[in-house]
Amino acid sequence: MKEFVSSIVNDSKNLANSKPFERNAIDSVDVFVKDDAVVLVNRNTNEILT
Repeated sequence: MKEFVSSIVNDSKNLANSKPFERNAIDSVDVFVKDDAVVLVNRNTNEILT
């Protein structure tokens, strides 16, 4: 599982919010999407939230 998540996060084309939405209430979270997988990463701590 760790390798799967890392492969999503390390592929820059999967970054869904490189330009965060104006109404994005969570400014410190990066969202990565690949197929049906969604990974949330806290920018401040690099903690994976999903």
